[in-house]
Amino acid sequence: MARQSAFAFTVLVALVLVTPILLAVYAIAQQSDTLMGWLKRAREGGTEVPDWVARLPIAAESME
Repeated sequence: MARQSAFAFTVLVALVLVTPILLAVYAIAQQSDTLMGWLKRAREGGTEVPDWVARLPIAAESME
């Protein structure tokens, strides 16, 4: 009985840990064409630095 409950617990923990990761990978794969288009535009034309980056102590020094 102890072996069965240990196995069941292991399977349950594996499902709890693996399922969100698999769902995230699936969602990323579904949006890959959008992501690749954004990356292409960013590579060609650059991206804007968000305003809040200038308020960071370390980033503000490097932006000057």
